[in-house]
Amino acid sequence: MSEMIVQNLSIEGSHLMRQEFLSKIEDLKALERLEQNADFKRIFKDLYGEKEAIRLTHMLADVTVTESPNREAKRHDIVERLMGIARFARFFRQVENLAMQAEKGLVELAEAEAAYYAAKEQPQEE
Repeated sequence: MSEMIVQNLSIEGSHLMRQEFLSKIEDLKALERLEQNADFKRIFKDLYGEKEAIRLTHMLADVTVTESPNREAKRHDIVERLMGIARFARFFRQVENLAMQAEKGLVELAEAEAAYYAAKEQPQEE
């Protein structure tokens, strides 16, 4: 983020940007608390994210090698369910990545604002 960005940002715009960054960081904190919850770990991490994925992978292997009239429909259903598990895990990683970017953005915003206001305080040469 450069000084130019801060110059073009209004005070309100800078405040909104900061609030958005802080919101992403709060999302990560909420996710971290959620991941520490024993029931969440049991149901979503262990049962759904791990055991269900293994079970579906085995089912996919069985369906693939078994001849049946609705083999492709079963295979498609299993693949969709596996993709759902992957999307769920990807969403968590996305929350983590957005929070890391927000932390970096907060630092850059503060540095750019400090540089901009320090430059404004410097006497102007004519």
